[in-house]
Amino acid sequence: MFPIVYRGYSGIRKVTSERCPDPRISQQRIILDSHITGETQLTNVDFVPSFCKKLKETVIYHNFSSLVSLANDWLISHPCWEIINCETVTQYVHQVHDSVDYSAVINILRIWIKRRPNEPYLVSREPLLWYKDFAPDQRRFLEGRINGKIVQMETLKVPATDDWTFKSEATYCNDGRTTRDIERYQNYVILIRVFYLAGPLFDHEVVLADFVPFDLSSETFARRNGEKFSSMISRAALWLRENTELSLVNAQAVDIHVPDPDAETIETRITWKRKERNDKEIRFLRIYCTKRNEVSKLFLNYESLSVSSLEYKLYLTAIAFNVKSFQQDVNEWFVDLAQRNNGIKPRIVNIETCVVPPFVNDQTGKSFQHAVDETHSCNQMDGRFKYSFVTIRIYYDESGLETGDFQITRLP
Repeated sequence: MFPIVYRGYSGIRKVTSERCPDPRISQQRIILDSHITGETQLTNVDFVPSFCKKLKETVIYHNFSSLVSLANDWLISHPCWEIINCETVTQYVHQVHDSVDYSAVINILRIWIKRRPNEPYLVSREPLLWYKDFAPDQRRFLEGRINGKIVQMETLKVPATDDWTFKSEATYCNDGRTTRDIERYQNYVILIRVFYLAGPLFDHEVVLADFVPFDLSSETFARRNGEKFSSMISRAALWLRENTELSLVNAQAVDIHVPDPDAETIETRITWKRKERNDKEIRFLRIYCTKRNEVSKLFLNYESLSVSSLEYKLYLTAIAFNVKSFQQDVNEWFVDLAQRNNGIKPRIVNIETCVVPPFVNDQTGKSFQHAVDETHSCNQMDGRFKYSFVTIRIYYDESGLETGDFQITRLP
């Protein structure tokens, strides 16, 4: 019996997009705020991009600027809410419209808000929230680049092509299903995104402090018994109390790939990276602070008001919540903590959404706490956000005073 050999047929033509058009059509941006009630005191609102069009092999969703514009419209129409912080969240979003699947891994804008006190407040009709991306060649925060009060700073990894071309405005990442699309980019650049509220010229210096796990080595990676994330938060809190000239803006858990965990030093300020199979992933804590520069100090007068570092010190700590029920849990925690402190609301530094290793939902919560505290190989799904485990971490001031409840003193 002879094997059958298929020689090919000249009549077979390559399937093109013209013959097999994409069934998806342009969709509207989405606002996720239906969970907010009259009793809600602390929560989030998500602004989600949607499919716009496909040009050859490039899928285009609403850009990030359009999400910020949408957030401004929402804030203007809901003046009773005050922004705590904003963040860029990468997640798998399942969307089906008219039996057409629009699911994908995308970047959304998440703003964290708290309800204002029951008192008259100004209703602004002007855009409140803005942002600016500082690319690798702009890592120095030049004077005059930010016109307003900084709300949040975050470190972002943006995919780049082989010639290191990247688009920080793009919100579409991949389809979340096929390996070809998920691993399309092996390069990425690291930039800093700054969210700020429109206002006077920002006249401070920006200070970044990175806290890396102490005992990094091949052995700790194998045994997964390195320094815990909560320990790094404690170290950062001590460092902040010793550097009273700094004002904390926010904190962030940052993941980085290192080729050799046994190296004497770990470079956390790299601006570009190519993903290698043998790299090890570690998680470190980055603290973003501001400091008055010499020029701004000249404009301070006797009437200027500030929080006295002699009378107030920040005691930074954090708490984490399971993302499956975080909206209700976060609000209940915030309200309960205020009640236990005689009505004084805790000062929220910032809230972040981050991927953690897989955990088991049990009554003790030990598996969840262990995953939240991990600093080695936290993203074990390797970018497959459809299957990732996610947590909400709140950084807050343990001393328990909300901004505005501090003792205010006049600067000499």
